[in-house]
Amino acid sequence: IKYNSAINPDWIKGYKRNIRKKIDIKNLVRYDEETKKNVMKWKKILPEMKVIENDGILMSLIDDSYVMIGLITSNCTMVIKNEALCKILKRMYLAIYEKAEVIK
Repeated sequence: IKYNSAINPDWIKGYKRNIRKKIDIKNLVRYDEETKKNVMKWKKILPEMKVIENDGILMSLIDDSYVMIGLITSNCTMVIKNEALCKILKRMYLAIYEKAEVIK
Protein backbone atom coordinates (compact mmCIF):
# COMPACT_ATOMS: atom_id res chain seq x y z
CA ILE A 1 0.00 0.00 0.00
CA LYS A 2 1.52 3.29 -1.08
CA TYR A 3 0.63 6.60 0.53
CA ASN A 4 2.38 9.20 -1.63
CA SER A 5 3.82 7.04 -4.47
CA ALA A 6 7.18 8.80 -4.23
CA ILE A 7 9.59 8.10 -7.06
CA ASN A 8 12.99 6.71 -6.09
CA PRO A 9 15.37 5.28 -8.72
CA ASP A 10 16.46 2.48 -6.36
CA TRP A 11 12.85 1.44 -5.79
CA ILE A 12 12.21 1.44 -9.54
CA LYS A 13 15.26 -0.79 -10.09
CA GLY A 14 14.02 -3.14 -7.37
CA TYR A 15 10.55 -3.42 -8.89
CA LYS A 16 11.99 -4.02 -12.37
CA ARG A 17 14.28 -6.72 -10.96
CA ASN A 18 11.33 -8.40 -9.21
CA ILE A 19 9.24 -8.24 -12.39
CA ARG A 20 12.06 -9.96 -14.32
CA LYS A 21 12.12 -12.65 -11.61
CA LYS A 22 8.35 -13.09 -12.14
CA ILE A 23 7.56 -12.03 -8.55
CA ASP A 24 3.87 -11.27 -8.10
CA ILE A 25 3.47 -7.57 -7.31
CA LYS A 26 0.15 -6.07 -6.31
CA ASN A 27 -0.01 -2.40 -5.38
CA LEU A 28 -2.83 -0.42 -3.84
CA VAL A 29 -2.21 3.31 -3.95
CA ARG A 30 -3.77 6.53 -2.80
CA TYR A 31 -4.83 8.30 -6.00
CA ASP A 32 -5.77 11.95 -5.78
CA GLU A 33 -4.55 15.30 -7.11
CA GLU A 34 -1.52 15.20 -4.80
CA THR A 35 -0.36 11.73 -5.94
CA LYS A 36 -1.61 11.62 -9.55
CA LYS A 37 1.68 12.69 -11.19
CA ASN A 38 3.79 10.10 -9.33
CA VAL A 39 1.19 7.35 -9.74
CA MET A 40 1.21 7.85 -13.51
CA LYS A 41 5.00 7.47 -13.54
CA TRP A 42 4.71 4.24 -11.53
CA LYS A 43 2.01 2.93 -13.89
CA LYS A 44 4.62 2.73 -16.65
CA ILE A 45 6.33 0.05 -14.55
CA LEU A 46 3.32 -1.39 -12.68
CA PRO A 47 0.29 -1.08 -14.99
CA GLU A 48 -2.09 -2.97 -12.67
CA MET A 49 -1.94 -0.49 -9.79
CA LYS A 50 -5.27 -0.12 -8.02
CA VAL A 51 -6.87 2.58 -5.89
CA ILE A 52 -7.34 2.48 -2.13
CA GLU A 53 -8.66 5.23 0.12
CA ASN A 54 -5.75 6.03 2.41
CA ASP A 55 -5.43 8.63 5.15
CA GLY A 56 -1.83 7.92 6.16
CA ILE A 57 -0.70 4.28 6.00
CA LEU A 58 1.92 2.46 3.98
CA MET A 59 2.38 -1.28 4.14
CA SER A 60 4.56 -3.91 2.51
CA LEU A 61 4.11 -7.66 2.87
CA ILE A 62 7.26 -9.54 1.98
CA ASP A 63 7.57 -13.30 1.41
CA ASP A 64 4.72 -14.15 3.79
CA SER A 65 7.18 -13.72 6.65
CA TYR A 66 7.29 -10.05 7.58
CA VAL A 67 5.33 -6.87 7.21
CA MET A 68 6.48 -3.25 7.27
CA ILE A 69 3.87 -0.73 8.36
CA GLY A 70 4.37 3.02 8.26
CA LEU A 71 2.02 5.36 10.08
CA ILE A 72 2.67 8.55 8.14
CA THR A 73 0.80 10.99 10.36
CA SER A 74 2.45 9.52 13.50
CA ASN A 75 5.95 9.37 11.99
CA CYS A 76 6.23 5.72 13.01
CA THR A 77 7.54 2.67 11.15
CA MET A 78 7.25 -0.92 12.33
CA VAL A 79 8.70 -4.11 10.93
CA ILE A 80 7.01 -7.24 12.26
CA LYS A 81 8.28 -10.73 11.54
CA ASN A 82 5.36 -13.04 12.21
CA GLU A 83 4.01 -15.53 9.68
CA ALA A 84 0.57 -15.81 11.30
CA LEU A 85 0.06 -12.04 11.10
CA CYS A 86 1.36 -11.95 7.52
CA LYS A 87 -1.04 -14.68 6.41
CA ILE A 88 -4.06 -12.82 7.79
CA LEU A 89 -2.92 -9.45 6.41
CA LYS A 90 -2.26 -11.05 3.02
CA ARG A 91 -5.80 -12.50 2.87
CA MET A 92 -7.30 -9.12 3.80
CA TYR A 93 -5.06 -7.30 1.31
CA LEU A 94 -5.94 -9.66 -1.54
CA ALA A 95 -9.67 -9.35 -0.76
CA ILE A 96 -9.40 -5.56 -0.99
CA TYR A 97 -7.15 -5.74 -4.07
CA GLU A 98 -9.55 -7.97 -5.97
CA LYS A 99 -12.40 -5.46 -5.54
CA ALA A 100 -10.32 -2.31 -6.09
CA GLU A 101 -10.47 -0.28 -9.30
CA VAL A 102 -7.50 -0.33 -11.68
CA ILE A 103 -6.11 3.15 -12.27
CA LYS A 104 -6.66 4.22 -15.88
